[in-house]
Amino acid sequence: MEPKRGLLKQIIRQFDSTNQLRKKGVAGTIRNCCFEADTQLQNLLSLAEYLWPALLLPVAGKKIYSEEDRSKMPLELSSALSHDREAVEDSEIRQQTLEAIYMIVLQVFQYSMVVALVSLWVLTPIIQIFSAALF
Repeated sequence: MEPKRGLLKQIIRQFDSTNQLRKKGVAGTIRNCCFEADTQLQNLLSLAEYLWPALLLPVAGKKIYSEEDRSKMPLELSSALSHDREAVEDSEIRQQTLEAIYMIVLQVFQYSMVVALVSLWVLTPIIQIFSAALF
């Protein structure tokens, strides 16, 4: 998954195809890339403008969201949700996209927890020093 090569971006763009087999292949490929989310998180998130619509639209259904709702969403997602689209009927595609979302969110959460723990580890002695100096 080298972002400079642009392969994943080209694959993600194929999700707009009307061919169900191609959509299933794209969903599976994205999901498989997410198995490496722990080492490839930055590469995945660098493709957010393509990745999030590809992952979220299959589970979003046919609902057209209001301007107010879309104003709270990232631009790449709000524009995709602003017009009519067909619902993805294939449950395997929806399952694969949900699994990919889950793996990415899990890695983001773990990364955030590590940053928080390291910050706490670094800040605790500093806080103790300042509190001892104040009292």
